[in-house]
Amino acid sequence: MIGVVFEALLLILKLIVYDTIALFRLFVPVVQKSVDGKIILVTGAGHGIGRLTALKLAKNGATLVLWDINEKGNEDTAQQIRGDGGKAHTYTVNVTDKDKVKETAQRVKTDVGEVNILINNAGILVGQSILDLTDEQIIRTMNVNVMAHFWTIRAFLPDMLKADSGHIVTIASVAGYVGSAYLTDYTASKFAARGLDDALEYELNQVFNKTGIRLTCVNPFYVNTGLIERYYSRFIPTLEEDTVAEAIVDGMLRNKRHIFLPSIHGFYFRPTWVGTLRCGPGSSIWVE
Repeated sequence: MIGVVFEALLLILKLIVYDTIALFRLFVPVVQKSVDGKIILVTGAGHGIGRLTALKLAKNGATLVLWDINEKGNEDTAQQIRGDGGKAHTYTVNVTDKDKVKETAQRVKTDVGEVNILINNAGILVGQSILDLTDEQIIRTMNVNVMAHFWTIRAFLPDMLKADSGHIVTIASVAGYVGSAYLTDYTASKFAARGLDDALEYELNQVFNKTGIRLTCVNPFYVNTGLIERYYSRFIPTLEEDTVAEAIVDGMLRNKRHIFLPSIHGFYFRPTWVGTLRCGPGSSIWVE
């Protein structure tokens, strides 16, 4: 009986300490880390959020490895980076092809070096009802939005484990917490991507016993990409791509575990107390 009481008190104490630290960090953010000279790989870098994120990181002195299935768009991103004096390497990759991912990852290691930061940004949104979606659209959404994360993580995590250093960023969505009409496939894929990120945190701590590898999960509301005209909210406007890219870069540089946009979402979609206890304060409120 005494043991049970002690465990309960310890549980409460941990919750208080971890949430106090997280609340403190809302007002006193962690200082941004340097990525000068680091090798950062961004999937879906040929347009939109991926391109803007890459451009911002290049200005911080990082060497960018740009992956996209769109060769022209990817090269346009690289040219913008180089035009600003940055370093960029392009690879035309279908991230749903696990063999191509593995092969290209080896080329990157040979050509550029070991990847220090992986940003899984590539994603698609169809926007049809479950009965209007084709089989191929459903499969492709799941392949791009979640299965590709498995292939890239499996390709680059081993070197991070050897160094006990690295950072993996998952671009998920608020749709990974709550469903929406016309987004059955997209919502399922984002729930899965968030689940992968969550489970990977378990494995890094409990299976691999590594504490130097950081994870960041980004959960924006609907972004104004031209694909979401039918999704309207009178209370929460759609986000601009540059706003999301800025939050990704700032949050990653501060080693934030979770980023929500708008930040208010972090308080009702925040990770559970179970996550807080198992992995510490990094699993708590930390939001953008």
